[in-house]
Amino acid sequence: MKEELQISQMRQAIQNPIILQCIFQNKSVPGKTLRLVCHLWNEIVLSLPQPKLTLRFSPLPSRNWWLSTHSDCSTDIPFKSFCENMEPKLARCIGEDPCLSNRCPAHQKICTAETKLLYVSEHFSPTVVDLTVTFAGEDVIPTLYKILKNYCPNLKRLKICVQRTTHDPLRLGSPDALVPFSLRPKLTSVEIHDFLENSRFLEMTQLILNSASKLTRLIYRGKYFPDLSQHLALKSITLDMDKLTTKNSPTGSGVHGLNKMLDQVKDRLEFLHILGTHENEESPLVDFHLPRMKNLKEFRNNLLDLFNCGDRLQDICSARIPTLETLEIFKWEDSLDDLLQNIKEEKGLFSGVKNLHLSYVDNPESIIGLRTAFPSLEVLSIQQLHLDDVITEVGPHLRACASLGLKYLDLGLANHHRQLSKFLQGFSNCGKLVPGLQNLEMRLVSVYDDLKRVADGTRLIKQFLLKMRGLEDVTISGILVMARRNMEMDDVLH
Repeated sequence: MKEELQISQMRQAIQNPIILQCIFQNKSVPGKTLRLVCHLWNEIVLSLPQPKLTLRFSPLPSRNWWLSTHSDCSTDIPFKSFCENMEPKLARCIGEDPCLSNRCPAHQKICTAETKLLYVSEHFSPTVVDLTVTFAGEDVIPTLYKILKNYCPNLKRLKICVQRTTHDPLRLGSPDALVPFSLRPKLTSVEIHDFLENSRFLEMTQLILNSASKLTRLIYRGKYFPDLSQHLALKSITLDMDKLTTKNSPTGSGVHGLNKMLDQVKDRLEFLHILGTHENEESPLVDFHLPRMKNLKEFRNNLLDLFNCGDRLQDICSARIPTLETLEIFKWEDSLDDLLQNIKEEKGLFSGVKNLHLSYVDNPESIIGLRTAFPSLEVLSIQQLHLDDVITEVGPHLRACASLGLKYLDLGLANHHRQLSKFLQGFSNCGKLVPGLQNLEMRLVSVYDDLKRVADGTRLIKQFLLKMRGLEDVTISGILVMARRNMEMDDVLH
């Protein structure tokens, strides 16, 4: 009877549209499979607030280089016929990626992309809420202008990537007169990656942003920056500055400079992220000056080598950004040790920061005493798995964090010990865990299970688990545990 009741409750749950919508929004659940179950599930999948399915005009670039470069973008299933017979809601999210085939001449690639983009945008104009377009060079700009001027009034999210190309534009010039687009009050998220080394796409970018009267989120990559003075609802800016070179380095000062754009949004921005990797020694230091910001809650700078914030981070301290709660700083050229040593004696330098994320801490001693500069610190994350030549031990980092009064500690380390027994031994030697700690997360690299080969393997596991007592949540990844060891650990836990 109890089992029948449970089955009945489960059936009710999987027939409840609200519950199903929450489940289906999980990225790991494939939308193409879900919509085949029944009509109800199909309707829910096609109506999710964030579309789970993308209508692509051509297959995504294959990991197989030969297939990507030897396919023919003109031999797909008849596109118009397919669109006329498909469920219209499948066009809520559409995407176009450039053809990489060596068999197709440049003009054919462009014409094929333009034809499909125009047809779908016109045929499903009121339905489209997500539009992603990636194209090479400047040839598709007039078509993109026509689409955004005439179609897709209900756009909510727009992503455009303009890649560099080796061929000269087939059609020079933009449309004769760039008439402003109609307002799109539903368009709240815009993502533009402009890899051109000139300002030809900047005017289009400005038209797009001007039409997004209620823009709240902007992701941007470009050498020149738009005017954001009229975007009063803007809360979040992410700057994609991956692998900068001298040619594409962003302009800092001037009319279309980064500093002017940030100054325009300084009183309303809540999230500012500078993301990217730095692998080029020739990458220039950017002329970057962050203004005082009275509402910024989160600042992430993954390129501190290029976007300098002062030798003591004085440009982003609480005196200049009193609302700052989350701070992330990454360097690629050297460790953060000297910087941390410079700031840790500065009393209350970051008085409001609760979450601190760091990379490349070579000497754990530089963490000790950070409580002085960060009196409100609750969460500390140290991530350096991306640094292949930096090998460290977990124990010293745990001991260094003991005086910080943390609630959450997240360590991603290229660990010194690759045997599980030695890792557990080093862990047991680190003394008492951070007092008051509630959550511990550690990501290691290929620690293999050798406990069957050592005499005190079970004792080491018991000691490790005893140290975890009192913690609400513990996550440790990167340990390759044998199946038999799983059973033994179950016995210990019982």
